[in-house]
Amino acid sequence: MVNVKAAGGGDAAEDMAGGFEKVLEQNWHKGSTKVGILICDAPCHGSKFQPNLNSSDDYPNGDPKGRDIEEQIRKIAALGVDLYGIKCNETTNNMFNVFNMSYKRITHRDIIVSKLG
Repeated sequence: MVNVKAAGGGDAAEDMAGGFEKVLEQNWHKGSTKVGILICDAPCHGSKFQPNLNSSDDYPNGDPKGRDIEEQIRKIAALGVDLYGIKCNETTNNMFNVFNMSYKRITHRDIIVSKLG
């Protein structure tokens, strides 16, 4: 089991690259059912994922550790992980559109995204 601690904050953008990093560290068993559920109330770091230029993101150039979130999604897709999204609001629309392009490149299908509520 991986120990995860919540820390930081200040801006609205979320450290999704850090979360995807943990997904890629898991010991996924070949042939097993693999499911990832993204519950999002804000987009990840990077201006192309934000809903507008005035979005609160301390790292508009992307992940502060240099992780390529789109490449992470392609790797997750290649592992056969079915991704589902639950968006708490509309601020994640751009992010899910970009994620979907990377995911669909490998799986040839969309990430299923539903609105909470």
